[in-house]
Amino acid sequence: MVKAMGTAMARTAETPIARVERKLSVEQAVEAYLFDLEAAERSPDTIRNYGFALAKLTDFLKAHGIEDWAEVTPGDLRQYLVDRQGDGLKPSSIGILATYICCFFNWLRDQGLVPFNPMMWVRRPKKPQRIVKVFTEAELRAIFAAAERAAEPIRETAAVYLLLDCGLRISELLAIRPSSYNPDTRTLTVIKGKGRKVRLLRLGQRSSEALGCYLQTTDGELWGLTRRQGSLTIANLGIPLGIKSNPHKFRHTFAMRFLDAGGTIDELQYLMGHSHIATTMIYAAAGQEQRALRSHTKHSPLDTLF
Repeated sequence: MVKAMGTAMARTAETPIARVERKLSVEQAVEAYLFDLEAAERSPDTIRNYGFALAKLTDFLKAHGIEDWAEVTPGDLRQYLVDRQGDGLKPSSIGILATYICCFFNWLRDQGLVPFNPMMWVRRPKKPQRIVKVFTEAELRAIFAAAERAAEPIRETAAVYLLLDCGLRISELLAIRPSSYNPDTRTLTVIKGKGRKVRLLRLGQRSSEALGCYLQTTDGELWGLTRRQGSLTIANLGIPLGIKSNPHKFRHTFAMRFLDAGGTIDELQYLMGHSHIATTMIYAAAGQEQRALRSHTKHSPLDTLF
């Protein structure tokens, strides 16, 4: 957990604040940073999340009489994170918030708006072990059957098959166009964000047939769904079955089944489009746990005596 160290707003014991030449109001600096994120083609969701987080921090600082980012101390940021923890934010959410703030102060430092990054002296909360929730085989079969009974069975069957077979994010699924798929090689070009990252995936036989069948029924716009509508479509398949269904659960299931089938962690990193191997390693840890539990069921030291 985040720990407040000393008097939160005290400045006498903090790192000295050097003078900087450039001046922007707190709001102007945030606006300029968000514009830079947009220019760097960061996703709209990322920009929105940064904007929300920094607006909250700005309100906190102004409430404490701080009108310049160069005046912010590590103690101020510790107190802010403690306050957000008191608002009910989970340690994982506090950690993400701290990352947003740290990135923003790195940018301020690079722009000459602050002399140093005060987040360098702020401890992050310990991340809880992440639980990877996946579908059972019975749940998958039930959802696939529900897709075949849906109002648009060809579309929804293609969607759930692609989510499981390729581990796509919902945004990546909805970005697929007819030109993204090469039926001769059964390969799919997947675009993350605004086209900054592209990867090539090969479809299995069933997902290839499902996508090919759907492509024959549509022209131009493939899915005709917003991100929210796409997520609701997947969720609605599971509701009558009593199954919690969402696109990211399909992504988790893809990863776990890929590793169980003998795939390697570096191959999985590429297939999932992770920038850092540490993100992929959560599946290796979760997979090891599940394999150990299954193995113990089969090789229980006590049960094998009888």
